[in-house]
Amino acid sequence: MKKISTVLLLIVVIFVPNVSFAGDIPEWLLQDEDTQTFIGEVKEMTEESVTLIQRYNIKGEFEEGSKQTYPVRSSLILGDVKAGETVLCGYADENNLTLYKIKKFENGRIELSDDYPMTKRLEDYINNGDFAKAELKRLLNSSDKDTGKHTEQSEPKEETSVKHPDKTDAIGGADGSTSIVIENTGMVDIWKFVVGIGILLVTTGVLLIKRQKRTR
Repeated sequence: MKKISTVLLLIVVIFVPNVSFAGDIPEWLLQDEDTQTFIGEVKEMTEESVTLIQRYNIKGEFEEGSKQTYPVRSSLILGDVKAGETVLCGYADENNLTLYKIKKFENGRIELSDDYPMTKRLEDYINNGDFAKAELKRLLNSSDKDTGKHTEQSEPKEETSVKHPDKTDAIGGADGSTSIVIENTGMVDIWKFVVGIGILLVTTGVLLIKRQKRTR
């Protein structure tokens, strides 16, 4: 019976798609090069979108003083954020925007207003220098890509190749590969999930029938 349970568990692990939950947002913002984390001023808020003026960069595509408008279809706004206030913005993708009210920001160290574990982790990542390291890595990778493109354009080619455009999923034109979280939520994974659940149900049904026959 233990072997059967192990097999069923493996089926679920293999076929269930990877999903990023709200509690994983700090790690998502830290690890994915396409995300944006910055301190900004709330210019305008509506039911559909929020417009921020970028003031101080933490990590990601940034231009001081520029206006960035993000959809709020699935946003998490911690606290009563209003126009004119300065907030910490975490933009993972078009379905994951988080605004954090700032209690104190001085000499590169930040203190956020609420005390949720998720918020405290994000605060620690910033104050401990983890975001600074991630931003440096992102800039180096971006520089390497630009250098590679320049070399590729300079060297003559014998064959003509089709070059695919870079993906720029994050608002503001952030360079880098598409988030793994986004890629793993497509139709292919949905079908995998359905097939996996189907196999699990059929296997469970067969086991129950065999067990009932043995008890008779």
